[in-house]
Amino acid sequence: VSTQSTGTTAFVTMRSPLDHTVNTALAKAGASALADRAYCFQFHNAGTRLTNTHEWCRPGVAAAIDRLSNLANEELPFITEQVQAKQVVMLDRRRPGVPLKEAAEMEAEGIHSLIILPIVCPTGAVLGFAGFDACQPIHSWSDEHLAVLLDLARCLGAVLARQPPYTPSQASDPNPKPLPHPPKARPTWVSRRTLPLLSFAVVLALKLVAVKAHGQLTLPPSRPGGRVSTAGTCAFDLCMWYNNDVTIPGPATNTDPRMLTMQVQHPGSADDIYKQNPWRAPGTAAIRSPCGSLGYNHNGTYGKDGRDLSTTPRTIWRAGEVQEVGFALMANHGGGYIYRLCSSGNKQTEECFQRSPLSWVGNTSWVQVAANKSSRAAVQAVRLRSNDSVWTRNPIPNEPFWPNWPPAGGYAWGHQNVPYNVIDKVRVPADLSTGNYTLSWRWDSEQTKQVWNNCADVQVVPATSAVQSPSDSSEVQSVLPRETLADAELVWKWSGAEAGVAGGALISGDLVHFGTLLSTGSATPGTNKSYWALNRQTGEPVWSTEIATGILYKGVNGNGVDGEEGVIYLGTLGPWVFAVHESNGMVKWKFGVDYYRGIPADDFFSSPTVAGNTVFIGNFDNHLYAIDTQSGELRWRYNADGPCNGSPTAAHGLVFFPSRYNWLTALNATTGAVVWRKQGASLYNSPVVADSKLYIGTQGHRMEARNALNGELIWSFVAGGGIWASNGATVSDGLVFFGSQDNHLYAVDSETGSMRWKFVTAGPIQSSVAVDHGVVYFGSFDSHIYAVEAASGRGLWKYRTGLYVSSEPVVTNNTVYAASYDGSFYALRAAAAAAA
Repeated sequence: VSTQSTGTTAFVTMRSPLDHTVNTALAKAGASALADRAYCFQFHNAGTRLTNTHEWCRPGVAAAIDRLSNLANEELPFITEQVQAKQVVMLDRRRPGVPLKEAAEMEAEGIHSLIILPIVCPTGAVLGFAGFDACQPIHSWSDEHLAVLLDLARCLGAVLARQPPYTPSQASDPNPKPLPHPPKARPTWVSRRTLPLLSFAVVLALKLVAVKAHGQLTLPPSRPGGRVSTAGTCAFDLCMWYNNDVTIPGPATNTDPRMLTMQVQHPGSADDIYKQNPWRAPGTAAIRSPCGSLGYNHNGTYGKDGRDLSTTPRTIWRAGEVQEVGFALMANHGGGYIYRLCSSGNKQTEECFQRSPLSWVGNTSWVQVAANKSSRAAVQAVRLRSNDSVWTRNPIPNEPFWPNWPPAGGYAWGHQNVPYNVIDKVRVPADLSTGNYTLSWRWDSEQTKQVWNNCADVQVVPATSAVQSPSDSSEVQSVLPRETLADAELVWKWSGAEAGVAGGALISGDLVHFGTLLSTGSATPGTNKSYWALNRQTGEPVWSTEIATGILYKGVNGNGVDGEEGVIYLGTLGPWVFAVHESNGMVKWKFGVDYYRGIPADDFFSSPTVAGNTVFIGNFDNHLYAIDTQSGELRWRYNADGPCNGSPTAAHGLVFFPSRYNWLTALNATTGAVVWRKQGASLYNSPVVADSKLYIGTQGHRMEARNALNGELIWSFVAGGGIWASNGATVSDGLVFFGSQDNHLYAVDSETGSMRWKFVTAGPIQSSVAVDHGVVYFGSFDSHIYAVEAASGRGLWKYRTGLYVSSEPVVTNNTVYAASYDGSFYALRAAAAAAA
């Protein structure tokens, strides 16, 4: 076996082509599912022992194959028992109930979660199992990932059934050595066994191409909310606008190896499994929408059409000038891209956009980390003419075989979630008629049968026009520039959390309560501390709970009955809602959502709301739950036909909440019956009700005011970026305060929707806002906590934390409490407004 190094990844050459094919299949399946490891285990010794026979690891992830040989089933008892019973296994160290031995092994390998399916031969015998590991703190296994693994396991079952039973040389050892610690170095593709070559390579690869890429237009800001600062994330479905199961109508025209992004020995031949995918004849695959569709349900139905999203504040382009455009990848499946224009006055069809492709300027693209222009690294642009258009090959490698990669800056190759923007320069035609246009970005994938699209909105003006883009316009900012604001006075700082704090805090008597994004995940009892209570005067810990799962948003206070002490209700990054006593953190009850097809339900990505004796909370399993505060029993649940990823609010006997696919729903709080339901543009934020108005921000850059009793729109304010605050806007003294992805905090009139002022920071604002004694407090992704005068927008102070701040501050007794993703909790001296 010879080893060669290419780029960032080592390859191991196999004696058997099938061995290489199995490892290649693992690599493609694992990378497409955003896994960190993909592997195959086989049983032997009459099914009493097992060995890891094949493995793929993402670069930088330690291999486990050398440690996992000739194991007794008792070393992983739960997994082997479930696999031999032909059951799906999903384990997540954020969630309670992981068996002890499996938890210890997951900790040793740095695994946060895993998914395993049995490998069953056509006769029904279980030969082993295939699985994916996630070593990243936040990863949710979706139905798509399960489908990829299911196809992989089925193909492996068909192949291994034709082979002699697996009998490793180590199997004769009656006293195998205990598991050593994981090695630090590893090859990427490795195998223990050489199998005879079978003709399943094409079948397996064809199954794997059903998996998904993800991407988003980021420059100019897109209708779904993409910006250069959102690169590397799919939060709020930014990267979910695409056209699925599309192929080119004829033979491949793009077969030049220099233009391809997938390794193929004979492009266009019968063994080329990518030859009908969109990049093989760019622009010819018929698509449903040039702006993309939100999601695809694999039963032939699509979500919302991107053409129906609200327009963004128009970016000003001058005729004849050079402009920058950009996109970002969530999961890279090769191919190439183009930018096109269609007049807003025309029907927004693919044909309209194809008539006006933008021409490229120069032969250089740039890779840029998020909004940091100083991070740009130049890469050679590879252009391809297809019909009457010129396309650009995706410059970030899909596989680590390209020469001269990475460029300066240490960029990795491209399956993982990386915060890169790909920036190009295009020229606006000098003879283009002035007016409003829609810009369409089209990415034709090579590895998958998909085309990814987003749209943005621009206004073309004469070259001599003085009109400016919204981002360049004059603005009401702080009297003192942000850079010159005084630093806040630190009262105390606590840094005992194992992970960042995303949600806000609660004040209860002398205690300040908050949850961390993740628990330590340790298998050692007593170390999974994910919810804390600190003395708010000193910052010393008073108690912490071993909930063993993370908490993304803040909990809420509830009142006990019959003199019982207060209770805090918590949603978790897992299928549980907890009620814990405020004074000591003891669990009063926990509520677990149903299991879905034998797989644990998804996480609670919302804060709970308490009204009367009911807790309301939404889950990613498409349901809003109403739970009895005293017993923890389910009162009712409502199927929203989409993940409930915004926190509910209750008022006027109703409970209001947003759900994916842009629905805003009002239910009768007692019965769960629908009172009204409205579909809007990218509704993800938590609604806020003040008097009879409901306020909700959208990822489509709008803050909307609606009639809370019937859902009718009253006014809509357009910000410069998406509005993502997890716990919604804040209404105080006739003003609505909210932050935006365009780095601004806005104050708009609650009656008219007109802007009073906006305050600029150096990063997106996803923190909700606290208002106290005429001062607005909030956090920014520039790592600062800010105090701004509510009436004027004048900056009062700032405080720099160790990482970005998305948690909502809470203020009491002249002290501001706020947390950061740096794992620290801060107490700061409150500011004084001039009016106060």
